[in-house]
Amino acid sequence: MLAGSAAAVDEPPVKLSISPVGGQGSFISVELEPGEQRSLDLLLGNHASAAILARTYAADAYSLVNGGFGARLHGDPTTGPTLWLTYPTEELEIQAGSGVERAVRVAVPPGTPPGEYVSALVIENAQALPGSGGMAFDQVLRQAIAVVVTVPGPTQAMLQLGPAEHRWVTATSVVRLGIANEGNVLTKPAGEVVIANEAGSVVETLGVVLDSVYGGTSSLIEVALTEPLSPGRYMADVVLADPNRNVQAAASDLPFVVDGPPPAPGPADAGALALTDGFPAWLGIAIGIVGIMACAIVLLGIVAAMRRRRARSMPPG
Repeated sequence: MLAGSAAAVDEPPVKLSISPVGGQGSFISVELEPGEQRSLDLLLGNHASAAILARTYAADAYSLVNGGFGARLHGDPTTGPTLWLTYPTEELEIQAGSGVERAVRVAVPPGTPPGEYVSALVIENAQALPGSGGMAFDQVLRQAIAVVVTVPGPTQAMLQLGPAEHRWVTATSVVRLGIANEGNVLTKPAGEVVIANEAGSVVETLGVVLDSVYGGTSSLIEVALTEPLSPGRYMADVVLADPNRNVQAAASDLPFVVDGPPPAPGPADAGALALTDGFPAWLGIAIGIVGIMACAIVLLGIVAAMRRRRARSMPPG
């Protein structure tokens, strides 16, 4: 029997888990030299009160908006380190309160350069749950575990920033900024985004604290402004640093355009929040101060240099 398998009031009909046998946490970490391989044991668990037909498979991992671990969907192509895993897609019935063991074999190809390589193993209900109500959606509830393979050798995080764009989420101005980690190790940078109008005046300064941005992946930084922007042309300056990875990055004068006034809110929009890939944009504002204080020494020189460039003009077009 699995721990915590007793039925509860209003228990969700699907409560699956995937974890390493004898271990805890949301990821598996293994260090292998090029050409080496290893077999790892997993426990697939059903913590609900009824048996369920589950599906498990390997999937590519990616960096979520504002950082964090994401896993691709069933049927999506598999690439990179996911191809190192021997873990066939399988459908199996798991009885209530019980678990089934499975193994995954990890084989690193010869000649693989040093770095961290991330993939994912997923478990989900094989048959979608029917929704109810006027706007119901069938549901597939997933749990994923990261498989982190470290090939020994030099590691480095390398961040690239930009471009920028604006979008409306109900009546909230949300600025999105591209971020790419061109290095071979994950980083969790923090810093700030400065928004200026066409005249060069600062409109708002927003703190950002990102979760993991994995090596070799790209994603987005998403920040929500406290006041909607008026139509016009704007610029964003971005400063990020992760002292633990000895990496910093800055980009200035990233242009973006605000088209039109904010949309009129409808009845369903009341109290809506900006939410992308499970990470609310406003959360970066709420916790940004903590990350900025932690990185203040690293960022101070970069911020001062960028702000000395505030007297500037917008690029043509």
